[in-house]
Amino acid sequence: MQRINAITSYPISAWETAVKNRPEIEFEQFNLVNGLVSQAHGFIIVNDKKYRVNWLNDGRCYHQARRAKKHDIIF
Repeated sequence: MQRINAITSYPISAWETAVKNRPEIEFEQFNLVNGLVSQAHGFIIVNDKKYRVNWLNDGRCYHQARRAKKHDIIF
């Protein structure tokens, strides 16, 4: 774990472990800075519909610029 711009960042392996038991989350792409995730892109599945979302490096989830707290990644 390392801090980037005063916010904690994690390696891809920590992200994958954090969602191991969360089938509603699918990652599509990770943006990396010095080997740590600076932003992640993917999908959440809600009521059998897929929604495109983005996660910040600390795991906060956003759908169309709105917070989706229920789908935050907890490390």
